Amino acid sequence: TRRRLLALVSAAFAVAGLAAPSRAQAATTYGNDISWPQCAAAGSGYGVPATAAFVVLGLTNGLPFTENPCVASQVAWAKGRALPAQAYTMAAYPTSSQLQSNGGSGPWSSSTVAGRLANVGYAEARYAVATLTRIGFRPPVVWVLPV
Repeated sequence: TRRRLLALVSAAFAVAGLAAPSRAQAATTYGNDISWPQCAAAGSGYGVPATAAFVVLGLTNGLPFTENPCVASQVAWAKGRALPAQAYTMAAYPTSSQLQSNGGSGPWSSSTVAGRLANVGYAEARYAVATLTRIGFRPPVVWVLPV
């Protein structure tokens, strides 16, 4: 298990464009997730300990099509501390309303259920990209996590 953890940490650093840590460093390299629940902790550094070597910023407010209300300030905070930062967004099975409003437009045919679902996923991704563009954040990686 420890070997697998070290391999995952090394892979994450490689994806982020950072030098892979040695085994001793990997065991002590920590990062933090910053998302909408940490908005209230802005004055205390979003709850990120001083030992954090990187942050992963949530673009959504827990669900697709909902922006993290403090993501811009969280990005500015990470940049001000020169902390490497990546981002994540949430993907979920659409509500009836989301399927109705987004299923008919996108790169896939709306004549099938699978095509409409794919178009909603495409719209979710475009929403995340719009957030990144609006706040001027170009992370090396954006993770897409299922709800």
